[in-house]
Amino acid sequence: MRYSYWIVLAFILSITVSCEDPVYPKPRAFHRIDLANATYKQYETSCPFTFEYNHLAKLDYTRIPKEATCWFNLHYPQLKSRVHFSYHEITRDSLMRVTEDARRMAMEHIPKAQDIREDLIIDTVANVYGVIYDFEGSTATNMQFFITDSSNHFIRAAMYFEVAPNPDSIAPVEAYIKEDMYRFIETFSWK
Repeated sequence: MRYSYWIVLAFILSITVSCEDPVYPKPRAFHRIDLANATYKQYETSCPFTFEYNHLAKLDYTRIPKEATCWFNLHYPQLKSRVHFSYHEITRDSLMRVTEDARRMAMEHIPKAQDIREDLIIDTVANVYGVIYDFEGSTATNMQFFITDSSNHFIRAAMYFEVAPNPDSIAPVEAYIKEDMYRFIETFSWK
């Protein structure tokens, strides 16, 4: 009798449990990222240029070679990304070498990039010229550019994330920082 009691109880329990909705694992998702409205402030130092940058970005001078002057990073700690800026004084003779170095560094990402769009920067009023390299795909960098006055000054910038490149998960942050970089270029002027 005791044995049949356990069988009936197990049967009732299995029917009760099996009547519930099936449990499926949740699909993989990404964290929601709330991006603040960008407000900009002016960059003013002894360097021979000025520009506007997002208030969320912090000027970071770590990881910069000691002999490098006017090199800096715009660090977005809450977005886990950085934009590296390097400045070089140039002559007309060295202009070809530094622009070719910038192009070579951008083209190193061809194996991982699905597409690389190049846009020219031509601002004759501000005397700012250059090229923007916009990458699509799982590249280490999502945007690089260089700007120059073609005679004395040259700046190269590259955006990097501190996380593995996954175009779907970083797309909103990438677009946000790219907008900041375009603002940087638009407001950039030589002193």
